[in-house]
Amino acid sequence: GPMGQEKIAENYIGRYYLDVIKNLSTKDIQFTFDVSTDPNLQSVREGIVIEQEPEQDIEITHLVPVRLTITPVITLEDDEIFDIFQYIVEKYPMPVDINIIAYYEGEMKELLSMNHEGGKISFPYIVKSGTEIIVYILDAEEDRFLIEKEESEYLIDEEDEGE
Repeated sequence: GPMGQEKIAENYIGRYYLDVIKNLSTKDIQFTFDVSTDPNLQSVREGIVIEQEPEQDIEITHLVPVRLTITPVITLEDDEIFDIFQYIVEKYPMPVDINIIAYYEGEMKELLSMNHEGGKISFPYIVKSGTEIIVYILDAEEDRFLIEKEESEYLIDEEDEGE
């Protein structure tokens, strides 16, 4: 909507990350996600928001993304990867249409679709190893990334020792 239109932060605490991405992207509110590394959160449900900034009912300015922290997703199929996709979009004078999709063995799955003004994008995803994540800006392919098993930083990797 127009610049002057104010957007108010909802309470995202306790909500599953996919619902929150859908909610924010539908309203074209920019956001970033982090994953908590707090070991005391083992008992909390996986993939839910545990911190947000700004807090509920605070006005969101279009310059500052909503920052969300979620619990890690640990329960995965053997060939699945959970990670945070991070990307910097160049600044545009007005919000541009961004689509980020996961492409695996001929199947496409939309991860994110929104109008974005540029800057950092980061959000959690679960994909199968061998998936390509493709970034489209204004319907043109901007970038693609191959996601493979060993790249997830949330898995303990013991092979890095004697290189």
